[in-house]
Amino acid sequence: MSFTGCWARRAIPWVALGLLVGLPSMTAAQLDCQVPTRERVSTGTLSSAALAPIRKVALAVEAIVKKNAVFMAGVRPIRVRTTIDYALDQPRTAIVNVRAYNKEAWIAGRCDVIPEADRGGGVSDGAIHIVVNDPRTFFGGSLGDADLEIYEEPARTGEVAGFPEYGGMYVLMSEGGRVPWIPVTIAQVLDREERRLRARQDEWAKAKERPWMSEAKIQESYELLKKINAAAADEQRAAMMAVLQEEKVRRPKIEAEGDAALAKELAELSAYRATFSALQLQGQASPGAMRPGGGVRVDDPKGRKLVTVDPAFSKLPPDRVHLIRVFRGGVAQDPVPGRYAWQRQSNDALDYAVLAALLK
Repeated sequence: MSFTGCWARRAIPWVALGLLVGLPSMTAAQLDCQVPTRERVSTGTLSSAALAPIRKVALAVEAIVKKNAVFMAGVRPIRVRTTIDYALDQPRTAIVNVRAYNKEAWIAGRCDVIPEADRGGGVSDGAIHIVVNDPRTFFGGSLGDADLEIYEEPARTGEVAGFPEYGGMYVLMSEGGRVPWIPVTIAQVLDREERRLRARQDEWAKAKERPWMSEAKIQESYELLKKINAAAADEQRAAMMAVLQEEKVRRPKIEAEGDAALAKELAELSAYRATFSALQLQGQASPGAMRPGGGVRVDDPKGRKLVTVDPAFSKLPPDRVHLIRVFRGGVAQDPVPGRYAWQRQSNDALDYAVLAALLK
């Protein structure tokens, strides 16, 4: 599904925090203090008019997270700090990271954490991480090139508070549950493969232009060395003349073999493409097993389904909230007793209904 067309709203269930089992009680709250929020922008300034709408949304997200009594209680003494990163993309984006730091990160005597608090080392007990308007945060590494972004399609793994969950960790909140990606077609993947082969041809053509060894260059080297060591100069000239003769035989053969190999790959690709009908070429690409003629099969039923960011997404009103991604993390084998359960319960206690209200 794309980001085009009308979106239908759906009813969003409220999370009944008091009914959740095993959550820390308010009397067990161990919040030491709230460190002042840190805001960063990739370009411009925080006070710019262009940033104002997304900044208002990001601060609203922070406020929603900090009303999460379970998270703010902690599983042991914590200090909480929010870091917000903005980008003036189309549409505007914000990353809101509300993190709980244990005593290892505290600065004594004031409500602050050490500069290296976000570099790991076990000083963080967990975080609630929310991204606004950045569809690429759902993907792994890019599989495309300069002409087309390509990613593996996120696998839907369930539902959280009525919203789809992907990869067991990312909750997508958008109007109508629409995803910000569209399929990459078989034709597009074959086009990318052809671009790569053409680029290799260009590189090979440049490599073939490298200067040949010449008798003039050999003689020039010989004259220089003869002034120092005549015997060595004679020996070197003889060796280099032998190499020159070998190159005259070997290099044309290597170049011809390289030309033929690249031509064969292009011919194989063209023949493979011809096995698809026009309709099949518009189907979703799913590369997987190797094909008999070389290269990867692009329609493997067991292959990785490929997608790209819906181009319509970049044309949406820049200052509105179009999608929210909530990260649900935690390490099941956490050595700190109760911390994993606290992190998961904190995610469950997040007010998804109020977050969804930002999608206007």
